[in-house]
This record gives sequence, C-alpha cells and structure tokens, in this order.
Amino acid sequence: MKSTVSRTKPRVSHEERRSLTCRRLVASAAKVFLKKGFAHASLEEITELAGMTRGAFYSNFESKEDLLLAYLQQAQSARLKALSDIVTARCSPEERLESVRTFLMEEISQKDRYVLFLEFKMSALRNRDLKTRWLALKREQHSALEQLVGKVFSELGLNSRGLSKMITRSVGAYIEGLSIQLAFDPEGMTEETAREYVGQVWQRILDELERLRH
Repeated sequence: MKSTVSRTKPRVSHEERRSLTCRRLVASAAKVFLKKGFAHASLEEITELAGMTRGAFYSNFESKEDLLLAYLQQAQSARLKALSDIVTARCSPEERLESVRTFLMEEISQKDRYVLFLEFKMSALRNRDLKTRWLALKREQHSALEQLVGKVFSELGLNSRGLSKMITRSVGAYIEGLSIQLAFDPEGMTEETAREYVGQVWQRILDELERLRH
C-alpha cells in the first residue's frame, strides 16, 4: 500500500510577493518606456502588461517617475555588473583594456535608454525630491565606476587618483551625447560611425596612458 505524503507549497511572505510585483512592474515599464518614451507611456498600459491593477502599482510606487527611477537604477546596476565582470576576469591588463573598449562601444546600442535618461533628467529638474534621489544614485554609481577603472589603471602601474574620475565621467558624457544625437538624427550619424568615434576616443586615452607609463 502506497503511503501518501501531503506536500504543501512553501508560503510566500509579504515581502517576497511585493518584490515579485515590483520586478514585474519594472520589467513591463522598461518595455513600454523604451518603446514609447517616458512622456507617452501610460500607467494603464504598464499595469496591463504586468497583469497588475493600478492599486498594485500605487502600493509599490508613488508615481510614474518613481517607476522610471527604479528601472534606471536596475539598468545602471546591470551595467556596473557587466563592467565588474570585465575588470575581475583572469586576463592580461592589455586584454582587459580591449574588453573595456568593446564594452564602451556596445553602449552606443543602448541609445533608447540614454534618451530615457534625458527625459528623466528634464523631469527631475522640476522635482526637487526626484532630483535629490537621482543625484544620490548617480554619485554612488560614479564612485563604483571610478573604483573599477582605478583597478585597471593600477594594474598598469598608474596612479589612478583623479585620473579614473576624469576619464569615466568624460567618456560617459561623450557616449551619452553621441547616443542622444544618434537617436535624434539617425541619418546624420549611423550607429557604426558612433561606435568608431567611441573606439577612437578610447584609443587616444590608451595612447596617453601608455605615454604616462614611460
């Protein structure tokens, strides 16, 4: 005679359910934001895509801006993770620099995300709380980026103090500007051309770093 063992599904805590709801809303928002832009994205479309109600949305986010900030934070965290994997990979410093170059050139393909950055910044300019939260996030991410780049420079025997900050911020601003220009006028600049520009700028940086080593 077979014994029957009753199996009960483990209970999902309130925090786990809330985390799942947030992830679904952010994932749906990312698709709508990237397709339609922030201004034309509606909460109705986002919640419908996520299979959620407006009540579920407002239980987790205060506004559409709050949801966009959550998406941008997630996107930036993924970007930092990808760069961290490059920096910590087992390879020579020269191979690492080439991987960083490829990473930067691939950033151009994320032009829709950079347009969202711009939309968010314009909204944050008129919202002090949103601006404060955004700047806090950006400063934290800048610090993490500078530490990662600093590790690469240290491997090359360079004093990275101040240098990593200047390079990460200037290259980041350059890529952001190119991405927005590419989205605004794709006929005036192709993605391939933008990638070449980024590669050339990075090569100039490498040439200067090589000069400082000798």
